[in-house]
Amino acid sequence: MIPELDDDGYLPPGAHEATLEELIAFFGGGSDPRGVIADSLRWLVPLCVDAGITRIAIDGSFTTGAAEPNDADCALMQGPGYRLGSEAARGLREGHPFLTCTFWRKRTIISWFARSSVRIGSGNQRASLRLSHDVEERA
Repeated sequence: MIPELDDDGYLPPGAHEATLEELIAFFGGGSDPRGVIADSLRWLVPLCVDAGITRIAIDGSFTTGAAEPNDADCALMQGPGYRLGSEAARGLREGHPFLTCTFWRKRTIISWFARSSVRIGSGNQRASLRLSHDVEERA
């Protein structure tokens, strides 16, 4: 469940689990840019599953109250079955105009989540949102 935004339009500090449907219902409406970013995330998740990405962390202006966010910042955690040479992985590396994606290995992203309870980088990155989409759930 995604908690309410604070008075400044930010999630409370911490990592918040959500499904893709919950994420889009909460952040994907209200403006054309939000709808486009939501569609971009719908494109992203199946590619991540096919490539062996085991977790996605989403933050940036999309996860704030900004009326017109620029994009969604996505940290993609490579699982033990990550398929670097797959067509899905190539698609992820080529990217998408409304998503800023970085690839992480498990050890690195765990430390990133550990820091997510404090402000990370610029003002629009106060908290992270973890999107759970285990491969077993899609089978």
